[in-house]
Amino acid sequence: MPEAEPVRKYSLPIIGRVSLADFDLYQHEPDVSVKVSKSVFCLVGANGLGKSTFLNTLSYTITGAMPDP
Repeated sequence: MPEAEPVRKYSLPIIGRVSLADFDLYQHEPDVSVKVSKSVFCLVGANGLGKSTFLNTLSYTITGAMPDP
């Protein structure tokens, strides 16, 4: 009987809070802090408000990689 392959387990970071200090994209509120308390986090807003930048900042924090423009 062949040996079963081991089950691979992945551990992803659990984000509880995101804080940005002196972030010049958000000129009206440069210090942003968001509590993430659910397993789904929705980021909603009009074009040009910084949704993609917020997510890219979070991705850079976790991975250290910058996406190509």
